[in-house]
Amino acid sequence: SVLLLSLALASFSVPVSADPVIYVLAGAAGQFGTMDLATGSFSPIGPIPDTIQYLANGPNGSLLTESFNGDLNSINPRTGALSVVGPTGFASCVTPSTPTCGPNSQLSFGSAGGTLYTTDFVNNLYTIHPQTGKATLIGATGIPAVPFIPASTNPDGSFNFYNENLFGLGGRLYANFDAGTFNPATSQATTVVAPALYQIDANTGQASRIASTEFGLVTVANINGTIYGFNGNTNQIVTLNVTNGATTFVSDIDDSAGLIGGAAPIVPEPGSIALIT
Repeated sequence: SVLLLSLALASFSVPVSADPVIYVLAGAAGQFGTMDLATGSFSPIGPIPDTIQYLANGPNGSLLTESFNGDLNSINPRTGALSVVGPTGFASCVTPSTPTCGPNSQLSFGSAGGTLYTTDFVNNLYTIHPQTGKATLIGATGIPAVPFIPASTNPDGSFNFYNENLFGLGGRLYANFDAGTFNPATSQATTVVAPALYQIDANTGQASRIASTEFGLVTVANINGTIYGFNGNTNQIVTLNVTNGATTFVSDIDDSAGLIGGAAPIVPEPGSIALIT
């Protein structure tokens, strides 16, 4: 049994540490790759289109993401290549000028307790079927609606952005949400909707506000039982306390990676799991 366990661990050669290596979507690099949370260093695997955001672990070791055109996609963890699973039913919003951008466009995507969840622009909560991509409405969360078309621009040259993530811990579903503007000429970010952390009833969709939290958490994910956040304003990795919204610095993010648009733990291939069990 010791030999079998050793072989299984050898086939899954990811270091086990307090700050593990994970999969990420690196926006500035336009790459899918891995990141060492202890150092923030990024290792590219393959290119990705700029029309996807968020990562979630699906069934049987699959790695999933949603596209702004309304599709659920799987990602090949060895190459970063995308395969379409199926349409979610959300309206396409590939760019701010896409005519179908609106309330029924996809806003966030994540998983909790083995279930895939997503929200729309008015923050209704849905489940996503991992084999077909179809979205099924649960109900309104009560989290503020996004107050603009994401990535749209303003007369002063600033553009509009939001941060929302769906993630689980201890069998419960959580979300963070904020919205703001960023002016590239001045590097100034301005808050439009103050950042807050919520717990969501997965049966009804209703959210309960827990506390204020850090502004600019572009990505939040449960990595092996610890909640990590990736702050696009400070370019830092932090841990997030879901009881009070407080964050703790972990490391700076590799400048070559830029904004981290999605993060997910690396899981053993099904063959490795079978060897262990």
